[in-house]
Amino acid sequence: MRKQHSFTVSLFCALVFSVLLFSACDGLPPPGYLARGPAFMEPSPPTETPGPGCASLRVLTFNTFTIPFHDYREERAIESANQIALEAVDIVALQEVWHEDESELFLDVLDNAGFSYQASHSTDAPLAIASAGLVLASRFPILESHFVPFESAAAPAWVWPPDWYASKGVLSVLVEAPAGNVWVHNSHIHADYEPGANLEERVAQSLELSAVVNAHVELPAIVLGDFNSQLHEVSHRALVNASGAHVVGRDDVDLIMARSGTHASLIGESAQPALVNPVTIDGVRTRLSDHAGVEASLRYCREEADAPARSVSEDTLHLLEEAAANASLLGERARSALGMLGFLLAVLLGACAKQRRMSRYRVTGALWLLWAMTWLVYTAYLSAPHQFRTYDSVRARIASDSN
Repeated sequence: MRKQHSFTVSLFCALVFSVLLFSACDGLPPPGYLARGPAFMEPSPPTETPGPGCASLRVLTFNTFTIPFHDYREERAIESANQIALEAVDIVALQEVWHEDESELFLDVLDNAGFSYQASHSTDAPLAIASAGLVLASRFPILESHFVPFESAAAPAWVWPPDWYASKGVLSVLVEAPAGNVWVHNSHIHADYEPGANLEERVAQSLELSAVVNAHVELPAIVLGDFNSQLHEVSHRALVNASGAHVVGRDDVDLIMARSGTHASLIGESAQPALVNPVTIDGVRTRLSDHAGVEASLRYCREEADAPARSVSEDTLHLLEEAAANASLLGERARSALGMLGFLLAVLLGACAKQRRMSRYRVTGALWLLWAMTWLVYTAYLSAPHQFRTYDSVRARIASDSN
């Protein structure tokens, strides 16, 4: 799957590299961009005095905003790593650590601070193509780790936003915590960039993430990261309901969630914002990131419990069904348009052959037609069919699990 995704993204990027480069250099927030307000912490379930077999576990999630071409990227990464190393937490989850160099920087600093057990998914490719940008570091041993790419993100559907060029998925580790083993799932779901955009992508990825979380219902799970969804959106409800997790703390779209297992419970005790203070870099007052970090304390208790309740609403299934239908229609329209442009190109080339010369206007027109036809071929035979299969398979799998 990962090789197929890399090939698809590479093919896509070859078509739009110049557009991406222009957009990436021009469309990023300035270095003084502020975090989006104070953290809002979800009320925790009623707590009791911890008994035997219980222990606290502190976790931190932070979107580092180490995006290519952004000012002070390396300086902010160094300062962020140093500040995270000082946090009194047991597990750290980071997002948007796109390049291998930044990943090694964070991991080296965290290793020196006692976070000796680590996992990451980054790349040294140009523009960090096919990187998930995810890092997990723990003070406790990691017994198992793996990265699962989201099927819905394997074929870019458009030139922008840059999320299409990332390897969206979930980085999971099994941590041997003092009270018992716990799964930790770190993810960064597709952004919207404008209200309501890419909603079907975020719903599909939320459900794919839930499937990974639910693969081990016997153990508690921590689900954290940048989910790019507000509380009222169907993508957020899909994630919470399908995974059986409850929100412990959040800042805008950055969440820490906990889900109990059948052999142990995991409940949020407290949460607070982190890494929100401005710093000075080269005389410029700026934030470490355009996100605030979220830190939470969880209580892990060894006790038998029922499997977490999970559900998927009808509006979620309907949205995926509609998205699959739209993808199928897009493929049909792309194939029709491809035939029309092919006819126009044949007419243009025929006229040039008849006159035995091509003016610069005809050359320009032919090149534009070839570019448009290449894009339509990609859409008609790769992107749209892939989106249709993904939405349809996710919907069918969820509907089957619900019955």
